[in-house]
Amino acid sequence: MNSINVTICPGCGQKIGFPVEPDLGAVHLHCPKCHSTWDYNENKPMNFKSSAKPTATFTGSAPTKTMPEAKYQWSASILANYKKVALVCVCLLIVYIAYRSIPSPNRELLKAAEQGDAGAQYKIGLVYYLGEGVGKDHAQALEWFLKSAKQGDIKSQHYLGRMYYLGQGSKKDYSQAFEWFRKAAEQGNPRAQYSLSIMYEQGQGVERSNYQAFVWLYKAAEQGDPEAQFYLGLKYLKRGDLDQASRWMDEAHDQGYQLPKP
Repeated sequence: MNSINVTICPGCGQKIGFPVEPDLGAVHLHCPKCHSTWDYNENKPMNFKSSAKPTATFTGSAPTKTMPEAKYQWSASILANYKKVALVCVCLLIVYIAYRSIPSPNRELLKAAEQGDAGAQYKIGLVYYLGEGVGKDHAQALEWFLKSAKQGDIKSQHYLGRMYYLGQGSKKDYSQAFEWFRKAAEQGNPRAQYSLSIMYEQGQGVERSNYQAFVWLYKAAEQGDPEAQFYLGLKYLKRGDLDQASRWMDEAHDQGYQLPKP
């Protein structure tokens, strides 16, 4: 019985089995996979012919890639890397454009604030407090209001009182809130006067005093604060003074004051 020999197709690496017939010399082989043909003699391929483009050459126990394939894959790898780099660049460009599109406080105004202008410091603080053109930043707002308030700016003093009262940009601090409301109230700020009245009435940051609460509420109402006018009218109503109650409530109504919804 003839023994079976095994060789590998030079075209695709497919294993090919054939009977050994030493007397015949070279054996003509055909690969059913890639349809290549060649003469086999002592495990050396001769007169190789293929109907398809060879995809591999046999150099050992497994086929290796041809130069065209290797070059193509190398080029494809470089192209893929370029695409990744390009994608990263596009993303960075988008972030940069988005950042530049967010307006920062006016440079001249900021310069004036940094040079110590109290009015400019108040305006920069307000920009950060309200988030006008920039993201809201209560810590920055508190810092600029504090610089301005120390120079006597009434509006900054009122905002500082409000921020310490509500815990904006810092933890709640009724003592600090009371002090800054008092400074602004003494300079005639009606909102600060109304806030001071509430703190006296509730004993927040100061010893409770209904008398002081009424005094500051009246001052705020006299300066036209509609909320102060309404609650002053309510106090007169509780006292049974209908004329004063009607007067102050009418003034609040004429300014469009409405009770907040519960």
